[in-house]
Order: sequence, then structure tokens, then C-alpha cells
Amino acid sequence: MAEHFRLEIRQYERVDRIAGGDNAFQVFTADRLECRHEYQARKIVLATGYYDVPNMLDVPGEELGKVLHYYKEAHPITTTMWR
Repeated sequence: MAEHFRLEIRQYERVDRIAGGDNAFQVFTADRLECRHEYQARKIVLATGYYDVPNMLDVPGEELGKVLHYYKEAHPITTTMWR
């Protein structure tokens, strides 16, 4: 899936700051060696935590039913439509 959509996945980088907004984000990170990076992106997805230990972000909307803290299905709508 990541290859199909040409997603740039950056694992093991701490996000220090996100600036900008929809279609014009700037993401500032540091890797495990504390090297600083800056990325430009139209959209961003943050994955926090691991297995069954999510790191809550304490942001508005985090408690909504459509927000998942555990992996369930990558494409729940598409999968349901084609059954």
C-alpha cells in the first residue's frame, strides 16, 4: 500500500513540531542520532505507541468514535463495499 501511494514513511523519528496546514505542512523531526530533519507534506499521519499501548496525544477529538487507538482494518469501508 505504501508503495502504491508513494508514501514516505519515516520511522523512529521524534516529531518536534508541525507547522502549516492542509496541503502545506512542515514537519520538523529528530532521528535516533539527534540529526534534525524538515519535511514538506500535503497530508500527514502520526502513528504513536505500539501494540496495545497507545500514546494518547491529549488533543481535541481524540475521544471520538471514529478515532482508533488500535489497528483494526486498513480499509474498513472499501473492504465492506466489496463483500
